[in-house]
Amino acid sequence: MVGFGDGRTTALSYVKWIMNGVAIQADSIRQEIFDRFGTIPSFFELSFPTPELAWDLWRQAQVAYLDNPLPFRFKERLFVYLSRFCNNPYCLGRHVAMLLTPNPATIGANEGPGAHSATDIAALLDAPAPSRQELLSQMDRLNDVDPPLEQWPSDQPALEQSLFVCSVATFLRIGEADLCSAAIRSALAPVWSQRLELFLAFVRRAHDWTESHRELKLEPEITALLSAQPALAKWMERWRPGDAVRLKNEWHQGVTAPGDAMGGFFGEMEHELTRWRTFRNGKQDAASGTNDDIALLMRIQNLAMQATQVGVLIADARAPDFPVVYCNSSFEKMTGYRSEEIVGRNCRFLQADDRDQFEIHVMRQALRQGSACTVTLRNYRKDGSMFWNEISLSPIHNDRGELTHYVSIERDVTERQQSLTDLKRERLLLDALSDGTPFDELLRLIVTQAESSCARMSAAIFLIDDDGQSLRCACAPRLSPELRCRMERVPIEPGVCCCTFAASQRQRQIIPDIHLHERSELIHPLAKAAGIRSCWAEPILSTQRDVLGVLSMFSTHAARPSETELSLLSHFAQLAGVVIQRSQAARRLAKSEERLRLALRATNDAIWDIDLLRQRMWWNEVFDEQFGGPSGDTDVDTWWHQHIHPDDLRRVISSPSRTVEGRADDSKGLIEYRLMRRDGTYAVVKERTLLSRDAEGQPARLLGALTDLTQRRALEKEVLEIAAAQSWRIGNDLHDGVGQELTGMGMLADALGASIDRDVTSVDLASLRRIAGKLRESVHRTLRQVRTLARGMNPVDVDRHGLTSALTEMCDRIRELHGVNCRFECDRPVPFRENQTATQLYRIAQEAVTNAVRHGEAANIRVRLGFRDDQWSLRIQDDGVGISKKPNADRGMGLRTMDYRAGQIGGQIQIGPRPDGGTEVACIFPGDAVAQDDEEFIALLSDLPTE
Repeated sequence: MVGFGDGRTTALSYVKWIMNGVAIQADSIRQEIFDRFGTIPSFFELSFPTPELAWDLWRQAQVAYLDNPLPFRFKERLFVYLSRFCNNPYCLGRHVAMLLTPNPATIGANEGPGAHSATDIAALLDAPAPSRQELLSQMDRLNDVDPPLEQWPSDQPALEQSLFVCSVATFLRIGEADLCSAAIRSALAPVWSQRLELFLAFVRRAHDWTESHRELKLEPEITALLSAQPALAKWMERWRPGDAVRLKNEWHQGVTAPGDAMGGFFGEMEHELTRWRTFRNGKQDAASGTNDDIALLMRIQNLAMQATQVGVLIADARAPDFPVVYCNSSFEKMTGYRSEEIVGRNCRFLQADDRDQFEIHVMRQALRQGSACTVTLRNYRKDGSMFWNEISLSPIHNDRGELTHYVSIERDVTERQQSLTDLKRERLLLDALSDGTPFDELLRLIVTQAESSCARMSAAIFLIDDDGQSLRCACAPRLSPELRCRMERVPIEPGVCCCTFAASQRQRQIIPDIHLHERSELIHPLAKAAGIRSCWAEPILSTQRDVLGVLSMFSTHAARPSETELSLLSHFAQLAGVVIQRSQAARRLAKSEERLRLALRATNDAIWDIDLLRQRMWWNEVFDEQFGGPSGDTDVDTWWHQHIHPDDLRRVISSPSRTVEGRADDSKGLIEYRLMRRDGTYAVVKERTLLSRDAEGQPARLLGALTDLTQRRALEKEVLEIAAAQSWRIGNDLHDGVGQELTGMGMLADALGASIDRDVTSVDLASLRRIAGKLRESVHRTLRQVRTLARGMNPVDVDRHGLTSALTEMCDRIRELHGVNCRFECDRPVPFRENQTATQLYRIAQEAVTNAVRHGEAANIRVRLGFRDDQWSLRIQDDGVGISKKPNADRGMGLRTMDYRAGQIGGQIQIGPRPDGGTEVACIFPGDAVAQDDEEFIALLSDLPTE
């Protein structure tokens, strides 16, 4: 702990805790953190339930970060930049705030205030990954420091920047991490390099902690501080978890530290060459022996190098460009070149045009410095196929210590490299999938990896279009815009191009050389125009063997894939299939959720869902609008107890609808009770519930749907009241009308009987005829009254051609019965397509006229059937007392019945007061309800009254 300031006190406290075995109290740790920061960061809050963990986390933060003597500016800038690679934005936001408003407790005594502007921080966040050459330059700058620095180079910005860049590379553990770490140790004294390594270890621990606690959120004051800076707020707003993978991928170069399996061979060779030189010099000096011994030794060495299973090259270090002076047979077999094609040339011809490899710079640096190195390069055989070549260079010096040759031991490590690359590739893809990386970014990641695995090839992914009959270009970053445009919606047919052939036939299609291919119909004309020479196409299949798309590889040179590349092509197509199917499943889920959300919004039922394990409740918008829901500290049970009507509470709680224990999974509970609305009134609801269990069979959720029966129950009550009133009216009509007529007929019958009982000779025939005539008239009146009552009680359907005559008869009957001036206006019959339409319109008119007579006290009623703007209307106007103008006035049974009838024929009811007094009831219904192709209708249109 020496050299870490207050960290010594912390360490002593920790040791004292261990020695005494005293349990750490969360309150003491909390107080210590508060004393340091003036607040409790959320970072530590989650650890307090486990005091030992909280103490360990706090101790690491003190020793490795807070009390670490590294300059505040360097620490915080590095912390911010590294936090871009963390999938939880907490560390990023927290340490950006530290740069904006530094806490004095974290700044060294010799440092200034350290505040940064928002613009500077935004520029730091947007700083791109360095190129390979830039990274090599930064490493060179650190390697050139001699002797190692005993003080931090705060006054050397360029050197500090090199430390910054190499620290990032070390933290990300990219292929060059070991070289960067060595460069840091070369430039700094051990005490400073160890402090830097300790700091990087804590940053990684902080990232692991925040990523494993996704619930960790920025403190409100930090959020407010960042929101006040537009540049930073915009950067944080567009940040997504998938960005971390993308930024890592920009830095990651896929470099694997190669082994040094041939190091012992180098030493043995150097040792034997030294012994040979000593033997040679000794023989010459002693002037004894023969040259046969020397020749024998050289033949043995040559046979040994020829017999080894690895390739051996010897290059002349004194000649320009290091020409090869020797190669063994294993090297010839590995590359396909003969010895005479190799000797005298620099080995770079094996790189073809694939020169953008970081390891080439490492090897060149070793050649410049005359040192040994081991690198792994992509090399190319004589047939053009790629292989991974592990090259181990060793310098050879003469007796005077001069560099004369380089010996290179080379091994084909394609299989090993491929395994490592596959592992790394799948790890990157799995990270991207788990981090929720967008679909387009995942496809781009697969394309990028395919291109890096198949050198000098461009990759593209084409997907089956929504119509299922064509391909569309989903990701092709290196294809020309014109070719991408022309490859949109290409028909999936065998004779269109290489890609459509693979999709239509569900099989791989390889065209090594377009110019020599026998089936020219598989070559798209634009491909030739774009300079594409070869094309490989692999169908992307689902787990059900359905074609999802095509993975294609293009090249501007002739190229036949090796077995390894064919395996990679199939592998990348499988990965693409996983990504595509996952995206399709996500889209289907999103569509299903959207459909469910719309259904829940559209339904009139109030739906709720109770998590029985956590006692949490969810409810839909209808439930919220009508009844509200538990809020604040109110638990679920309490809310229900407060809102169910007291008279119904015991019955509801004990009902099977709410019972969990002993209830079957598929049983649906049903109960009716009263529930308090938001406004304090009670609604009569019918509740249906369904029980759901978890994997262990324990009750997990109780789902319910409430249907508001208040209006229905009111309607049922009103129907009963109307039925009673109707019964009273019929009885009254029978008593006052038919009864009186029957009484009169009885009296006439008595009079007639009395007249007949007298002496027949004295009967006045004229009087008898008068009595019989009155009796006949009374019978006819009675029959008319009975028929009128019968029509009102049991009306028949109106024929589709008979509405006008039925309305005319209804108006005549109203006039006769009630003495009201009621008339119907429509000169000719109107033929409807269905009887139901005519019947519903008749009932609407009948209800409206009856209301006008009984409730409106109207003296004049006009019923009109008219046509305008492709719509028909039936209007009933009266001069009665009018209708209430209140917008929320209760609608009676009659008005609701008219609404229902209008809805049955696709129409709507409009009711309102007339300007000159009275009421107008209008039923507006579609024009296609009338048989417009009817000959009678065609003749009628010109004569109908218009609106």
